[in-house]
Amino acid sequence: MSRCFSSPTALRALRSGVAALALAALGGLAWADTPVAISGVGNGLRNDIEAILPDRDAPLTVFDSERLALEAADRARAFLRSEGYYAAIVDTEVDEDPPLPRLVIEAGPQFSLRPPQLAFTDDPPAPEAVRAAQEALARLETGAPARAGDVLAAEAAAIAALRANGYPDAEAGDRRIVVDHAITAMLATFTLRPGPRVRLGDVVLAEADDPLRPSYVEKLDGWERGDFYSPDAVGDVRRSLASTGAFSIVTADLADEAGADGLRDVVLDIEPAEPRVLELGAGWSSTEGAGVEAEWTRRNITRRADTLTIGAIIAEQEQ
Repeated sequence: MSRCFSSPTALRALRSGVAALALAALGGLAWADTPVAISGVGNGLRNDIEAILPDRDAPLTVFDSERLALEAADRARAFLRSEGYYAAIVDTEVDEDPPLPRLVIEAGPQFSLRPPQLAFTDDPPAPEAVRAAQEALARLETGAPARAGDVLAAEAAAIAALRANGYPDAEAGDRRIVVDHAITAMLATFTLRPGPRVRLGDVVLAEADDPLRPSYVEKLDGWERGDFYSPDAVGDVRRSLASTGAFSIVTADLADEAGADGLRDVVLDIEPAEPRVLELGAGWSSTEGAGVEAEWTRRNITRRADTLTIGAIIAEQEQ
């Protein structure tokens, strides 16, 4: 009979595994050799586990050595689970003279992924959004190692797919992970909250006295009124304004509530950059001699995010 672990236990393992991955990423950059000896695994796993163990001086007492061994064992277990070794056994030993900690590891089999399942908390979204989310989860290839980081990345990709198809408030619901030791496999069921599908209205200013003409703002949208929400379309509005250099801060967000027509506007919140800038420079060249350069910039003159720049160079010509 198969033995299965229910979701709370598996989820704790998954979360601790993700923490271990973060530790591993930091470990390769910030931590040096560890005094903890590791045996029972090949060079690849041993090097990976050593990378997540904290840098410590060699312990002077058996008590310190035992404490360090326990800390190292916790990190090793979390890392092994994150890599799909859910049956791993990590024991601690302490050499008395000198008092050095040791981990004896039996990694066991690396569990593999079963086809992921997708569910929704409310009514399912539009068919094209469902297909996009399923395609995002398909990155969890059947038979691939059951790594925690891959599971979370697939879930994030499925949420992004829903948002790209008109569901800006999509988020993760309860995630159910079942680890079956009889067949050394993991089955992940993802439950997503799509939220309402949103249609876009107009681009509007957050403040009435923002330094842009309303007629200019009305032309910033790259969609037709009533088009479904797209994060790229909203992002293009922000990027187009930010690229002008006329503003120091530009944000573009959906209005909190839909209007009477059921559409949600995109609200611009902007902060002007310094409107007038004067830059001076001086230099010398063996071919042209000494020179002075000046540049004057005036931003947003017509309140259409425009920029006027006037420059002048004065230099003596030498042969």
